Amino acid sequence: MNYEYFNVFLVVGKHKNITRAAQELYTSQPAVTRTIKKLEAELGCQLFTRTKNGVEFTKEGARLYTFVESSAIQLSRGMDEIANSVNSTTGTIRIGATSTALDEYLYSYLDKMSKAYPHMHFVVSSSSNDKTIDRLNNKLIDIAVVSTPYHTPRDTLQAIKLSEFKDVVVCGNEYKDLLNKKLNLKDLENYPFLTLSKDMQLREFLDDIFIKEKININPIVETNSVSILLPLVINNMGLAIIPETVAKRSLETGKLHILDVDYDFPVREIHLLYDTSFVLPRVVREFLKSIQEEDS
Repeated sequence: MNYEYFNVFLVVGKHKNITRAAQELYTSQPAVTRTIKKLEAELGCQLFTRTKNGVEFTKEGARLYTFVESSAIQLSRGMDEIANSVNSTTGTIRIGATSTALDEYLYSYLDKMSKAYPHMHFVVSSSSNDKTIDRLNNKLIDIAVVSTPYHTPRDTLQAIKLSEFKDVVVCGNEYKDLLNKKLNLKDLENYPFLTLSKDMQLREFLDDIFIKEKININPIVETNSVSILLPLVINNMGLAIIPETVAKRSLETGKLHILDVDYDFPVREIHLLYDTSFVLPRVVREFLKSIQEEDS
């Protein structure tokens, strides 16, 4: 099989568009289409279906893309490892993180690392806990930075604790009258509430608290990111529960306020995860070593 077919498949899958794929590959649209048809013929299945805006994966195409993407990343890692075997601080580190982990720890640490090791190259993606850990399991990223609670389907994932934090209840200026009150957690039932969507681990964490405290919350807005939740609160759509450190960075604007709630939220932690089932590239090992030395 011609392995160039897989490169074309990877680029088409990335863009979901034949025209943009042809532009990146410096070839023509018919040439890209012919290559995909040849790959489909060799595999005996259809990989894409046409849409109004381009193409979409078939079930088989989506599954193949996961393997091809992982293989391409592994090849890139191998090339980095060989090319940079002399200098351990040169190379690419692929990091997946949740928005809370990015805000809580990673932004400041990456700034420090990029200044100390200017030849390190970071590729950072953001998603939910589950999706980030899934990408780590599929070897699409080198390390994952997530916030507790989370589920790890494999016992080969090793965790390094980076920091800890608590959550707080916040509001915008239209609810400033609440600043003079000592609220009970059950009082949240009386106000519009904004929260994360049900597929997020933090939502599961909060729902467990509400069930335990016999609180009935019916959110008016659900989203998949704290970074989306925050401006909604600032624009007075309702109350929300977010990490304290994220809230504190917006307090100086005068548009966000932390409410005094008679409830001690459990401590949560930021963890760095890596997979011990395969040998990490040298630059990643050096990165992990620097983190462990800083925290020791």
